[in-house]
Amino acid sequence: MAAAKLGQEERDMVEAVLQRESISSLFQPVVSIPTKRILGFEAFSEGRTPKGDACLSPQVLFSPDLEPDVQVGIDRLCRKKAIAQFKPIQELHPDMLLFVNVNMNVLKFKESDPKYFFQQVEGAGLPMHTIVTEIPFSMLDALSPEIIDFYRASGIKLCIDNLGVDDPFLAAFSKVKPDMVKLNRTFFAEDESASYRSSVLEGLINFSDSAGFTVIGQCVESREESVRLLEARVDVQQGYYYTKDENTKLTREGGRDPVRMFFGKIEQTYRLFRKTRKQKIGERKQSFEAMRGEVRKIVNKIARIGERDFDPVLRALIGNTGQALSMFILDEQGIQLTGRAQVESEPAQNGGARTDVKGMDHSMRDYFLYMEMGYDKFVTKPFASPCTGRPAVIMALPFYNMENERYILCVEMPYPQ
Repeated sequence: MAAAKLGQEERDMVEAVLQRESISSLFQPVVSIPTKRILGFEAFSEGRTPKGDACLSPQVLFSPDLEPDVQVGIDRLCRKKAIAQFKPIQELHPDMLLFVNVNMNVLKFKESDPKYFFQQVEGAGLPMHTIVTEIPFSMLDALSPEIIDFYRASGIKLCIDNLGVDDPFLAAFSKVKPDMVKLNRTFFAEDESASYRSSVLEGLINFSDSAGFTVIGQCVESREESVRLLEARVDVQQGYYYTKDENTKLTREGGRDPVRMFFGKIEQTYRLFRKTRKQKIGERKQSFEAMRGEVRKIVNKIARIGERDFDPVLRALIGNTGQALSMFILDEQGIQLTGRAQVESEPAQNGGARTDVKGMDHSMRDYFLYMEMGYDKFVTKPFASPCTGRPAVIMALPFYNMENERYILCVEMPYPQ
């Protein structure tokens, strides 16, 4: 549904804000939990009504219905106020970053000049490399290559803002090559799609490692969400959780450093994460020990039979041994000797298709190569099980059967969460 057009009263209020410069800046810290540091602050702008008794909503203050000169003026005024309030903090902390939003709608107006932003920063005496320009993913098309090149040449960093799970973000990375990317709550909110979205997030984190950009979790509202992001290796975060007990205006009251007010929350969160992480690792260790015990029981049973009986025995064992989802046996050359016995289940919506069949060559798979090199067991990285669609692993163990021939048993098990 299209947004309602602004009325004249609302237009007059915005113009009054511009004339009186009645904009105040609020700030939200961008924190690095493991290093217990604040990397910077994102500035948010509030416009006050002429009487000063209420705030104008962002939909009114930044409405595209406003005259071009008003839109451009408000955009510049918000940055001016944020830069002025941030300046004393940057003098105390020279490496602190200021995250600022640029209204991409104004770039189409002749009144707009991208260099004006550069001049505002330069005029305030802030180093260009401490400025991060946030660009909403939905507005990337409005950003021309010339503006990207200008920001790059000036040293200003670029951050893609509000990235969602469903956004075609690979094209965005190719165009912008961002320094930072902020993820919205679609990546980490807890609901029925959490497992699928965690896989998307894992892929994005791995991509960020090779492409060299920083991933920031934004809109973090609770300690639980912060810990969930830490478990996914999203160490840099921001959100209401970090400011809900603090004054969000950066002012040096009584000569105190306002940056320090957030350190306690960071420390508390990191301690909780370490405690939670150690507990989960302990539980996972116990689960893997139980898995190894189950696989060894299966090995003990099939070690008593000949090769020709492998298939019927695997089919008899599956579903009656514990957690095993599927199992198969390889010979010493890595060739699959049996079919893949598996539990009965509905086809997983997001699981991979079963492609392994009797006679398939597994000699290039890790679970075979490690056995060939003399290891007594191997566990694969988690993958989406074709049986359940949930994370699973393959545990491989070598064994000798009653005919003293060497084989490798491969058992698919649920991955301990």
